Amino acid sequence: NRYAPAFQTQNCKDVVFDKVVVHHALGMGFLFERTENIQILNSGVYTKDGSDKYISSTADATHFANCKGDVLIENCRIESMLDDGTNVHGTYVEVDKIIDDYTVRVDLKHFEQAGFEFAGIGDEVWFIQSPSPKRGQANTVSKVTYINETYSDLKFESKIPHNLALGDVLENKTWNPYFTMRGCKITKHRARNMMIKTPKKIIIENNYLSSEMSSIGLRGETVNWYESGAVEDVVIRNNHFFNCAHGGAEHAVLWVSPKLNKSFDKTELYDRNIVFEGNLIETFDNRIVWADRLDGLVFKGNTIKQTNGVKQLFPKAPLFDFENCNDINIIDNVYQGKATNFFETDEKTSVTLKVKKNKGFSYKK
Repeated sequence: NRYAPAFQTQNCKDVVFDKVVVHHALGMGFLFERTENIQILNSGVYTKDGSDKYISSTADATHFANCKGDVLIENCRIESMLDDGTNVHGTYVEVDKIIDDYTVRVDLKHFEQAGFEFAGIGDEVWFIQSPSPKRGQANTVSKVTYINETYSDLKFESKIPHNLALGDVLENKTWNPYFTMRGCKITKHRARNMMIKTPKKIIIENNYLSSEMSSIGLRGETVNWYESGAVEDVVIRNNHFFNCAHGGAEHAVLWVSPKLNKSFDKTELYDRNIVFEGNLIETFDNRIVWADRLDGLVFKGNTIKQTNGVKQLFPKAPLFDFENCNDINIIDNVYQGKATNFFETDEKTSVTLKVKKNKGFSYKK
C-alpha cells in the first residue's frame, strides 16, 4: 500500500523543492533517506481544489529517515493524506550477534526497512544497552559487510562495550538533522501533524495545525517501527492548534510517549528539554499535554480556549497528564473552558512540578 512515493531521494545533498505540489501519490509525498540539507518551500501535498478526490498521499506527506544537516519545511500546505504530515526519525537496529571485540551483527527489525543503509564507514554510532534507554558509548564504523537486506556486520575503530548483549540496540549518531517547520498549514488528514525524533534542534513555529490524532508526537520506539531517537532540544512557539485529536481515540495536542520493548526500564527518563510557548490552542476536548518519561518542559504563555459545536470525546480527561517526568513548568497560561480536571500526575512528577501565574486553572497536590 506504499507502492510509489511522488519524490524520493537517497544519498543526496542540498535538495530543494520550491513551488512543487503533489496532488496524489501511492505512498509518501516526499521521501528522503540518508540525505543532507533539505528544503521544501512554498509547496504542498493536497488534492486539487475543486476535485472530488479525498486522498492526496496514501502515507506520510513528508518523511525523513536518517537524514542530517538542516531540514526546513516552510510555507507549505499539507492535507488529505492517510498518515502524518511529517515524520522525522533515525533507525534503531538490534544486536543479533557479537562476532568479536570490534564487530557486531545487527538486524533491521521492520520489514519496510529491508535494504536500508543503517551506517556507513566513518559514521558514529551510539550503543544503547538495556535496561537503560540512554545513549551510551559512541564508536566510529570502520567497515560494513552486508549479509543480506536485513543483516549486516559493523566493525568499529574501538572496542565495543564489554557487556554488550544480544537485544541491545544501536543508533546512528551522525545521521540526525536539525529540523524546522515554519508557516505551514497541516489539516484534514489521518494521524498526527508531526512525528519528530531527532536529538538535534527542533523548531516548530507559526503553523496552523489540526489533527485526527495528537498534533505533535514525540515517540522513539523499539517495538514496531524501530524509529529513533529521543529529543533533546525542542521549541514549539506561536502556532495555532485547532480542534486537534478529533479522530476518536484518546490523544493530546502534545504527546510524548516513548515505546520501548520489555528489556528496557519503563520509568527512566527519555525525551528532554521542550519549550512550548506563545501558542493559541482552540480545542473541543481536554487533553493538551500528555507526557511520559519527559525531563524538562516549559509550557509558558499559551492561550487555551474551548470551542463549541463539537461534542467532547473525553470530558473527564485532564488538561495535563504527566507520568515519570521531571522538571515540568506550567507558567503564565490562560485557560477558557469548562474542564474541572486540570492535572493528573504521579508522585515522581509532582516532586519537581511547578505551576504558577496561570489563569483559569490551578494545581493541587
